[in-house]
Parts: sequence; structure tokens; C-alpha cells
Amino acid sequence: MALHGVATFLLKARASLAASGDYGGGQTANLDYNKQYASGTAASQGDGLLLDTRTLAGTTAEDLDLQTLLDANGAALAAVEVVCLVLTADAANGDAIWVKPSVSNGWTAWMQTGSVLTLEAGAAMSLGSTADGAYPVSGSSKAINLDNQDSGAATYQIWALTRSA
Repeated sequence: MALHGVATFLLKARASLAASGDYGGGQTANLDYNKQYASGTAASQGDGLLLDTRTLAGTTAEDLDLQTLLDANGAALAAVEVVCLVLTADAANGDAIWVKPSVSNGWTAWMQTGSVLTLEAGAAMSLGSTADGAYPVSGSSKAINLDNQDSGAATYQIWALTRSA
């Protein structure tokens, strides 16, 4: 789906500390990361949006091609760059989903070939950049592999803001 208006990427963490240490007892540590992206293909902009909930059968994997995934209107994302990516796993999943570059044309702009991130049940992972060209996608670096480590089905959500130029 084409982006109309503004997309906001918000990450917020807050913790109250009872122990002593860098923050001392009874203090609060806050992290607020809030970036807005306008519609377009320059820095701090995106023009492709993917929102999807997907289910993997037990002990199966799938490759997601960032250039051919379809948006809500049925159009291919045609991504040449990922601006933001968020993956979440349902809390009811029985085990982790491994996230890694695909064997064929694996997307290595965010992790090296052979690397694996573990998305535990109920967990989320994200990346985002306002820079132009930070997470490029190409014909030889475009696919993410998601591998269900449980014998039961596993559901995950993907949110991706991309650029086509």
C-alpha cells in the first residue's frame, strides 16, 4: 500500500529501579525513540507499506522477498531500501521463530550471512533509520527467512516501511 501522509515509528521503554547502581535506588530509566517518515523516496521518507500477519506450520520456514511482497492493494513493494522493519511473535507460540538472511539472495543489509536472531514467543524486534541508503535491498540481497522452531503453528506480524527509489 502506498504511504499517504506520515508513518510514525515509536519505541518506548520505562523501568523503575529499586537497586543501587548507575541510576540509584527508586529512580526511573526512560527510553523514547520517536521517528516520523513522510511519503516519498528521500531520507526520512518511505513510499511502500507492508502490514501482514502470517502463520508458519510446525517446523516449517518461509522466505520473504522484500521486492515481491504484496501490499494491501496487491502491488509489489518493489523495495530498494528498508526504512523500518518490525517483527512480532504471538505470545501463544510454542517456541521461537529464527530470523535470518535466506540461503538464496539473503538480505544482508542488517545481518551477516549465517547469523540468526531468535524471536521468542511474545517478543518483538525492530530496526529503523532516517538515513538514505542505510538498509539497501537488491536482486542479490532481498530475502528474509523465518523458521518456526516448534512442532505447532507459529504466528508473527511484519510491518515494513520501504522505499522504491
